[in-house]
Amino acid sequence: MAIVKMKLGEILLNANLITDAQLKTAVDIQKQSKESLGLILIKQGYITEASIKDALELQYGLRYINLRKTKIPTEVLKLIPENLQRQHQIIPVSLANNRLTLAMVDPTNLIAIDDVRFTVKGVAVQPVVITEDEFFWFMDQQSATNVPDVDTGPVMDISSVLGEIASSDDDLEIVEQKEENTRAIELERQAEESPIIKLTNSILTNAIGSSKKVSDIHVEPWENEVQVRYRIDGMLHRQTTIPKKFLPALVSRFKIMANLDISEKRLPQDGRIRVRFKGRDWDFRVSSLPGKFGEKICMRILDKTSTTLGLEKLFIYPEDLAVIREMSARPFGIIFVTGPTGSGKSTTLYSILNERNTADVNIVTAEDPIEYDAPGINQVQVRPEIGYTFARVLKAFLRQDPDIMLIGETRDLEVAKIAIESALTGHLVFTSLHTNDAPGAIMRLHEMGVEGFMVSAATIGVVAQRLVRKLCSKCKQPYTPEIRELDYVGYRYDENNLPTFYKAVGCNECSKGYSGRMGVYEIMKMNDELRDLISRGASTGLIRYAAKQSGMTTLKDYSLKLVADGHTSLEEVIRVTFSGEGEEKLCPGCRNPIGDEFMKCPFCQIDLKKVCPKCHQRVEEGWKGCPGCGTLLEV
Repeated sequence: MAIVKMKLGEILLNANLITDAQLKTAVDIQKQSKESLGLILIKQGYITEASIKDALELQYGLRYINLRKTKIPTEVLKLIPENLQRQHQIIPVSLANNRLTLAMVDPTNLIAIDDVRFTVKGVAVQPVVITEDEFFWFMDQQSATNVPDVDTGPVMDISSVLGEIASSDDDLEIVEQKEENTRAIELERQAEESPIIKLTNSILTNAIGSSKKVSDIHVEPWENEVQVRYRIDGMLHRQTTIPKKFLPALVSRFKIMANLDISEKRLPQDGRIRVRFKGRDWDFRVSSLPGKFGEKICMRILDKTSTTLGLEKLFIYPEDLAVIREMSARPFGIIFVTGPTGSGKSTTLYSILNERNTADVNIVTAEDPIEYDAPGINQVQVRPEIGYTFARVLKAFLRQDPDIMLIGETRDLEVAKIAIESALTGHLVFTSLHTNDAPGAIMRLHEMGVEGFMVSAATIGVVAQRLVRKLCSKCKQPYTPEIRELDYVGYRYDENNLPTFYKAVGCNECSKGYSGRMGVYEIMKMNDELRDLISRGASTGLIRYAAKQSGMTTLKDYSLKLVADGHTSLEEVIRVTFSGEGEEKLCPGCRNPIGDEFMKCPFCQIDLKKVCPKCHQRVEEGWKGCPGCGTLLEV
């Protein structure tokens, strides 16, 4: 009779060792405590460990072992790669006399046994039984303690590693990309070869060991080669090329490190790598993307041990710093930080939280991923794949007596409504949005379906930001800009006293004339006029105009101020902040900024749009009569 894989509860029920009611009680307890089912049954007095052992051995005809009481040598664990252990739910326990004892959740899995024989050559496999709960407990213990150490000596240049591979590993066979049917286990074996490990380690260590701050690593396959690029100060720089034959093993190595499925080459995958380098832990957010010439790997570097900058280093102008500190000191309400991916939103948010992080304040954060380690702050990693979404975390937060809440990103209506309702019920909430400017955040919330009166009542302010590269202080060169350049960017000037700007040159201390980055900010602080406009559903243009009249400095004006003060170049500002969206409209009479909806200029009172002289309904150019009252119009 064939043996069917069964869960522990089913096995114990079939053996009449527990009742349905006892199993239901144990499962209910497990949902709350997250302990293993077997341990709960023992604690409740329903069964003994010996009974579990007997039931499993009777079901499978094999010996049962308790992983919690079994000491496994490290060298034995390393015989089978971790992702293969997770795939088949197996653990190598011991090796003696060419016999490998293999703990298995499902001893009937013959494919798993074949893969182990293929991986560990020349051994006989002796299966033993473990429970699924014990398997996951063991893997969690391993994940908590096993952080790969890539610090294997001096940082080696990637080209040097490639040269070493070419000269000393003639026997290494790399499977070409065209071999689509290569078994996953073969790719895994290649990925575990020492030369490939050296190559992947050198790609990582050259990035995190560089004096120039690298934020992203791109491994990109082309037709005849693989290109490696690093993003430094927001710009991609080509580092080296790798022969195309190394691609399958290289991608597989990164996937193994990120606990991804190396056999899946058709779909994108996301994972995480954690390594230790020079005594510090580094996290990499890994994304694989199948393309025309193979899988592309992109890794975002997250230095979780780096301390966030203080607000005084982010906001270099005292008036902006004062506004930010005043807004973040409020006892309740919501503050939105907006900008594209990689614009420094997390750094700004954590710098604010650090100032509020005192012993008398309970701060909770929901993030995906957690980008900084922050002592004293309760950080929660969102896991949508198991239903642990932002919305679910936020509902749990409200039962945790929070004073301040950080929501990594407001992505949908449910999260937005919970965040705003939390702000209205006595909590200070910080969150991020993806919009082009500060007034655009209001329209984004409206598009999600949040009512205007809720937004106006809860919002303290909106901070939009970008990052521009800073000019190198050692080599930047002064010059006088041409009038046409100043006119193009809208810089106000005196023709008899043109400003002095600086341009990038380049030296040994910098990257093409730039060194580091700094923030460009647009701070829209709520007031009664803005709240009234938002409640009435006013357009983004009208809200922008009212905010500017209240003292808001736009991203463009802030960036031009940085240029005038010598912090960055005009070219950099045009590249980053001149999107063409949100540009102000000027009155044709007095050249003051006006909103798109204005019928008259509030400054010089000239008509901006044509209206019927009798009923004052708006009419278009070229109309001979008013459609409202029939009055003849002058053409």
